[in-house]
Amino acid sequence: MNPYQNHHPIYYTPYMLMPVNSLQYQQQTASRQYPDVSTKKFQDSSQTYQNLINDSQVISQRFAESRKLRRKVMRAAQKSDHNKVVHLIQNTGISHPIEVSYNPDSIRVTIMDVEERPTSKLIMALRW
Repeated sequence: MNPYQNHHPIYYTPYMLMPVNSLQYQQQTASRQYPDVSTKKFQDSSQTYQNLINDSQVISQRFAESRKLRRKVMRAAQKSDHNKVVHLIQNTGISHPIEVSYNPDSIRVTIMDVEERPTSKLIMALRW
């Protein structure tokens, strides 16, 4: 008995269809013209991200050093006092706006760019 033989008539072995003329397909995709790239937005985003990283370091350092802050944040989250959780984290000395979400297992802090058209955001996910 062939183990690869299809024993169920309603099932079939899938197969891949190749283009009729694969050389023609390769030539078609190779001849596409793309516009020149502009790296200005990418540069701006990268520079902004450095500031977000600095704020994330401030937050993580404060959490690591201050048992009192950790306790306050966890208690406020336990009571579903979202405004207090945001206020406590915002008062660690960061300069960017944040969004916070939490559940019984973890907290998620999203640090956002303050530009009119944001280019970057950094998400911290910490277990507790």
